[in-house]
Amino acid sequence: MSVTVDQQAIGAEELGLKTVGQVLARLQREKRLVVRLLIDGEAPDFKQIEAVRAVPLAGRTIFIETADPNTAAMETVIVAQQQLAAAETLKGEAVALLRSDQWTAAMQKLGKCLGNWLEAQQAASAVAKLSGIQLEQMRVESRSMAEWSATFAEQLRQIQTALQANDLVGLIDLLVYETAETGLGWKSALGVLAVMIPSAGPVKSAA
Repeated sequence: MSVTVDQQAIGAEELGLKTVGQVLARLQREKRLVVRLLIDGEAPDFKQIEAVRAVPLAGRTIFIETADPNTAAMETVIVAQQQLAAAETLKGEAVALLRSDQWTAAMQKLGKCLGNWLEAQQAASAVAKLSGIQLEQMRVESRSMAEWSATFAEQLRQIQTALQANDLVGLIDLLVYETAETGLGWKSALGVLAVMIPSAGPVKSAA
């Protein structure tokens, strides 16, 4: 049996740990976030997490890397902020291409823009979960996060409708005017989350 956590061997047997799940539970109590797990040199299928937790330590080589949850949350916020900034640039480029009737190139830019928006929104949810923040209770710019999410979802539907109808004018109006406030709302939300994250260790820039 060999159990290594962050390059340091731990005496699992002496600690009374018999399964992978018991090791993970101990790390959770120590407020460590598992970012990598190898069992006999291979990453397990986390879709079968209960089976992974039940794996006995006896005769196995377990390697685990962890991170501080608050540091990970702050790093996620930084990446999401950069994604939002990139989305705004991509949106502007898409609008310029639409206005010059370069539809194919515009769709490529728009696809990346929407992808960044979605990832930033998902990041906000992940950060809240990592930090124990009740996202549904947050209010930004006098609106709840649920309202911002609903607005964004509706705008995505409107964009899809405009695309299906080849409504160039309507699509440009949506991108230039309707999504502007939503983008600022999510930018503000990420800023609020960053303030609410408990003090963490040094955070590397995602640049």
